[in-house]
Amino acid sequence: MPLHPDPGASAGHLLSTADGTPLARLRLRDDDGERVAGEVTPLPGADVRVLAAQARRDLAGARLKTPDDALAAALVAGGLTLRRAATDMRHDLTDVPEPVPLPGDDGSPDARP
Repeated sequence: MPLHPDPGASAGHLLSTADGTPLARLRLRDDDGERVAGEVTPLPGADVRVLAAQARRDLAGARLKTPDDALAAALVAGGLTLRRAATDMRHDLTDVPEPVPLPGDDGSPDARP
C-alpha cells in the first residue's frame, strides 16, 4: 500500500512506492472539505522524480504542500501548477535584536496612537 501511517510520527503518513520503498513523510488533513497532503518531505535518498510520480498517482485530487523546492520543481515538470500562498520565514528567538523605536514613539504605551 503506497500510503500508510508513519510509525515514527503519530499524526503522519508515509508515501511509498508500490514495492514498499518509503519516499516521503506527510500529514493528511481536511481543510474545509478539501483533502490536503501537507508537509510532504522527501526522505533521504529518495528520487524526487519517482516521488513526484507516486504523489500524482496516490494523492490525486489533494492539494499538496511541500517545503522542498526540488520536489516542487519535479511536480511542476510533471504537469502540476505551482501556487505559492505564503513564504514561511523563521527566526531563532534566542537571538532577537532589541526593537528599534519608530519615529514619534518614545516607547511608552501612552505615546502610541
